[in-house]
Amino acid sequence: MIARLALILVFVAPAFADEAKAPAVPPADAPHVAAFGAQDTTCLEWSDACQICIRKTPGDEVHCSTAGFACVAEAPVCRRR
Repeated sequence: MIARLALILVFVAPAFADEAKAPAVPPADAPHVAAFGAQDTTCLEWSDACQICIRKTPGDEVHCSTAGFACVAEAPVCRRR
């Protein structure tokens, strides 16, 4: 009897465990990391910890890397002027 009860608890206990919380998702109206370059035109390389964006000289076309699927973006920061 006790063995059956223990076996039931082994299978039922995970159902009562806390749900895993998903990482915070940035709001839909948050600007894309590439938009940071339009705000700071003197910055030549910037990143949000997920993507890196670069341009050769101020006013050039911006090129950004692809973000990883498990990355959590932060506020963009200029890495090179």
